[in-house]
Amino acid sequence: MNEPSSFVNGTTTNQCRNTELNYPPYFPELTKRTDGLHFRTMCMETEQILSDGSSVLHYDVHNLYGWSQLKPTYETSSQPRD
Repeated sequence: MNEPSSFVNGTTTNQCRNTELNYPPYFPELTKRTDGLHFRTMCMETEQILSDGSSVLHYDVHNLYGWSQLKPTYETSSQPRD
């Protein structure tokens, strides 16, 4: 897996506070629309603290986990072999 996952949906009570972030007007066809973007991950309004101490919403950084794995993999695989 290359994104944060969880055995619960959003929270242990499955009650995320921000409906707009968890059920946006545009919804990717990953699962049933009724499950929301928080299906098997954190609520989208969860705050994450960056290394500089600033906070961002999980909604804004969810896919950076995959990117952070892709970038070094691409760089390594692009190097000439001996």
